[in-house]
Parts: sequence; C-alpha cells; structure tokens
Amino acid sequence: MEYNYEQFKQDLNNPNFPHIKNKEHFKNFYEQLANHPDQETQIYSLNRMDFIMPREKIVELGCHWGFDLIHWARQGFECVGVDLSKNLLEIGKSKIALEPLEVQQKIKLVNSFIEDFIPEEKYNTVVLTEVLEHVIDPLP
Repeated sequence: MEYNYEQFKQDLNNPNFPHIKNKEHFKNFYEQLANHPDQETQIYSLNRMDFIMPREKIVELGCHWGFDLIHWARQGFECVGVDLSKNLLEIGKSKIALEPLEVQQKIKLVNSFIEDFIPEEKYNTVVLTEVLEHVIDPLP
C-alpha cells in the first residue's frame, strides 16, 4: 500500500513519531511534506541562522528546498545541499532557476539520506539545523 496524505497527517500528529521507524516510510513522509503549500514559502531567516559564519565551501545536510543555499550562493559561497525528498529538491531547482546564472552555478543539490551521503570533496562549513532530531538513527 502506498503511503498517502492521510497517513502523513496521522504521523505528523503522533507523538511516537512512527515516520522515523522505517526508512521507506520516513522518505515517503518527507515526500508528502514537500507537497504541503507552506513548504514553498520557507525562506532564509537571519534571526534563526545568524550564528552560522560560513566559509568558502558549504554543505547543508537536510537542506529542504535550498533556501539557505540560495542566500549563501548570492554571497558568493559554493554550496551543496543534501535532502532525501526529491519533491523538495524539485521545488529547489525551480527556485534556483529564477536566480542569476552566477548564483545558479554555485549550488548543487543531492538527493540522499544524510546518513548515506558520501561527499566528493571537503567542505569548510557543514550546516545541520533542525535535522538531527528527524533522522532514524542519529548514532549509527
């Protein structure tokens, strides 16, 4: 049976977090979350992110659709964003495409569980905000 919006709503309101018990269920939960209209309206928030002092190359694990990446790429940083939701990354691609070419060229999106991500290069800044509490097993 395919995971559907009703199951998503039940999981969203369940304090036992059933969506983080199974990897496929977890992925499907975030694919459904991406379809919620509020997700496209997410933006970089200086008040929430002002503690991050990025340097050179940035990787954001759990990047959502990449609103933080766009902010940093506009400042000239090279950015890689990793997220497990293809739907969120598709939103990101469409929003990144609206940016000037020099910003677009500074952002790469990777579809992967953060636990499975194997970087191809080294990064000067690793960003992981509001993500760790959502992973299936933060201590492998």
